[in-house]
Amino acid sequence: MKRTANSASTRLLRRGDTIVCITKDWETFTYGKKYEVVMDQIGPSSSVVDVINDLGRRHMPASKYFVTIEEWRRMQIDELIKPVD
Repeated sequence: MKRTANSASTRLLRRGDTIVCITKDWETFTYGKKYEVVMDQIGPSSSVVDVINDLGRRHMPASKYFVTIEEWRRMQIDELIKPVD
């Protein structure tokens, strides 16, 4: 699975996994909001994730717009402890 530069994970997402949107400019998903994966990703080249969007509709956006909840927490902690110039 493809990930952003902020993410090192390459594991496939499974039904029930919690992911977080990392894209700020999107009409049907909210930055920082948690979403539950609806269906397992299949195969190492899977680049989409099956989730329910903010309108309550099933959607299959590119997985690069999301990180796992663990990655999101790590990103938030890193942001808090980074040195201030």
